[in-house]
Amino acid sequence: MEKAFYYIGLLVACISFINLIRLSFLLIGSDIYNLMLHRKLKKLWQKADEFYPMMSVIIPAYNEEKTILTTVSSVLKNGYPMDKFEVIVVDDGSSDRTSQIVREFKDRHRINNLQIVTQQNKGKAEALNTGIKQFTVKQLSGIIYQHGIAVKWLSFGCWAGYHVF
Repeated sequence: MEKAFYYIGLLVACISFINLIRLSFLLIGSDIYNLMLHRKLKKLWQKADEFYPMMSVIIPAYNEEKTILTTVSSVLKNGYPMDKFEVIVVDDGSSDRTSQIVREFKDRHRINNLQIVTQQNKGKAEALNTGIKQFTVKQLSGIIYQHGIAVKWLSFGCWAGYHVF
């Protein structure tokens, strides 16, 4: 009877050792797979960066003193490469500090792709037309924006060819 327990224990130990080896190979294999996948994804992201077209974002603003920083910040944080888009804030004759706030924000954060254009109050349509005239990107019609923004919206709009009003 003792010999039977000895052989059963030996069998359990061998099976455990084999499973330990199998588990080690599994973990090593998954690490190798993750490294290879990471390298492939890195190459894809580098190639994808070449395909981001230049975009222009127009933000028409009239007395937006309380919300303009949120709007501009969310556009700048959307995940699109900073060197691939420009933001044009058109102050449509605001009687508050809208354009001053945007200028201070631009100076404080040293943002090169942010323009501020001021005009007399002529309405949103004319503000958008003024913004379109300021485009430095001529081959694209830009994305026009007023309130509320979703994360990654510029990337999705760019690939889908949308204009956001």
